Amino acid sequence: MNQYYVLGVVAFASLTIGAFAASAELRAFAAATISSAEIVDESILSVDVKNGEIKGPDLQVTLSPAGR
Repeated sequence: MNQYYVLGVVAFASLTIGAFAASAELRAFAAATISSAEIVDESILSVDVKNGEIKGPDLQVTLSPAGR
């Protein structure tokens, strides 16, 4: 095997493992530093929200004209 190939595989594996190891810390940082003003309207999906994190007062019902 080519030594550069092995080096590339090792580097890729290290970066992949490092990304998974740091992901919890990065999520905590993002949660502490991103405000609602920085979120694009209607861009949050259910997969982005932890179970039980949205409460009744957080929801707002808006009525739109028929057909919209």
